Amino acid sequence: MTSVLNDIAAHLGSHVDDGERLSLHVLDTLGAWIAGQHFSEGADLIGSMHGPLSPLGEGLLNDVTRAIAVTRLTEIDDIDRASCTTCGSVIIPASLLLAQATGADGTKLARAIVHGYEAMMRLGRAVNAPAILAKGIWPTYLAAPFGTAAAASVLLNLDAAKSASALSLALQQTSGAAGGHAPGKTARWLLAGLAGRSGITAAMLAARDYVGDATLLDGDWMTRTHGLALDTAPLRLLEPLFYETSIKPFCCAKQTTSAIHAFQSLLRDGLMPDQIATITVAVPNAYRLMISSQPPGRLGRIVNVGWQLGLCAHAPESMAALDRSIGDKTGAVEALAHCVEVVANTQFEADYPRKWPARVTVTLKDGSQREAQCHDALGDPDIPLDAKGIRAKFMQATNGRGRHIADALQSPLHSVDVKALTHELGACLT
Repeated sequence: MTSVLNDIAAHLGSHVDDGERLSLHVLDTLGAWIAGQHFSEGADLIGSMHGPLSPLGEGLLNDVTRAIAVTRLTEIDDIDRASCTTCGSVIIPASLLLAQATGADGTKLARAIVHGYEAMMRLGRAVNAPAILAKGIWPTYLAAPFGTAAAASVLLNLDAAKSASALSLALQQTSGAAGGHAPGKTARWLLAGLAGRSGITAAMLAARDYVGDATLLDGDWMTRTHGLALDTAPLRLLEPLFYETSIKPFCCAKQTTSAIHAFQSLLRDGLMPDQIATITVAVPNAYRLMISSQPPGRLGRIVNVGWQLGLCAHAPESMAALDRSIGDKTGAVEALAHCVEVVANTQFEADYPRKWPARVTVTLKDGSQREAQCHDALGDPDIPLDAKGIRAKFMQATNGRGRHIADALQSPLHSVDVKALTHELGACLT
């Protein structure tokens, strides 16, 4: 049997299905990229990364770092539940910028994106990423170098041996341990960008005949260096995983969407916010603490499930807002958030991490209860956002700037003019 990395590298040359769904993921991610660049936090990031003493100068690799950072910070990008990786925010900006630099066509771009997703998703699943999140390991940060190395290997026309070296060299730059959330300006998003950049660097090194250890994942390297058990079975799968990716309908932590979906169903059925005494949200224990915590600043208003339910009840029009600032409705949202308790439900463990379920139990002021349960929220593969919904999300995120991009991506990616697409994107980013 050949090594794991050699098997993956050999598969990078295979054809991919680049139908409507891939174009929709690209459209959704470009919406996040444009929105993030024009959002105050993204604009500050871009503005502070220039000048002679800037940690990021000019050039392709620095552009990739910034693009990933501003896309990921939006929290409206796609995610694979089983690997807990947000592949689109990393793979699509990196692939599109490298495709522009290499003159790649739509067919090659599609292949790079799909194989980049597959690499990230497979590595995340191989280390049981949803379970290690509680240990302080950020799965996207962990898998980003591996994913961009796979995508870059396609775009740089690396053969199987050099692709295996690229994947190995990317793994050797892998961390995953991003640390906790501190008040003040966060470098979290730039760390994700730097991780994605390192995978492209690895592929560029391999293209220049630098060699990586192709047996890296065949032994106990991941356990010795990162303390992570590695199941190589997901890495050797031939069946595509891309279509298991979820698209978020609005800005939030994905771990909160099933609870949001369930609570929205109760509101549609006539539940009135002023009737509510308490709310209990039951979820798998793996993310109970995460969604009941409130990190400082904007991130807390995205992660905390109580805040999300408060928005649903009192400011549903703000669900798509990146800043999560709601002015005079803040008091009402916070009051409802304080009524929310998050508990573990062991019955949900059987479905996790393939599904991220939630049960919402609302106790009314008269003592009665209403309950709703959700295993798949809007945007998950079993309840997908359709083309109309994704286009509407894109147009809202870009404030109407990207109509030509939306029109171009109604076609399969292989038929899209990459040069024209990047030209339109550049106009939307400025």
